[in-house]
Amino acid sequence: MVRVWGGGIYQTRDFYDICDKLGIMVWQEFMFGDALYPRDKPFLETVAEEIRHQVRRLAHHPSIALWSGNNENQDAGSHSGPMYLIDYSVLYDDTVHATLIQEDRARPYWPSSPSNGMLVDEPERGLFIQKWGDSSDPRYGDVHRYDYKIGRAV
Repeated sequence: MVRVWGGGIYQTRDFYDICDKLGIMVWQEFMFGDALYPRDKPFLETVAEEIRHQVRRLAHHPSIALWSGNNENQDAGSHSGPMYLIDYSVLYDDTVHATLIQEDRARPYWPSSPSNGMLVDEPERGLFIQKWGDSSDPRYGDVHRYDYKIGRAV
């Protein structure tokens, strides 16, 4: 599996065509990474438009294994105050996730990388609750490791 990092760019059609041909699965993040974002209505409308566009452009590719909301923004929320959590939820839960499930329910959604995942994800009932906490806890979800040692395996 290859991860298309949320702090980068959406890849070209050729990239996904090659992944399809070679059987490489893609962890596709939406392009939100390592930053705070506004939650005003005009911005959220452009986010919904971006999600619709990218999902419609990419969903036919069998290589897309899962969608992910962002890179490392959930982790910041675990260490920030309530206003950040509200901003995060409005952007990623109420906008990104909500728009995604209107376009593609065939693939799983992962809230962030890293993330502890979800407690509840039942779109048909309108329920989506993330599991908050230490995103470096190896008991849950995926973990980003930044303890690399030059010259020896970790």
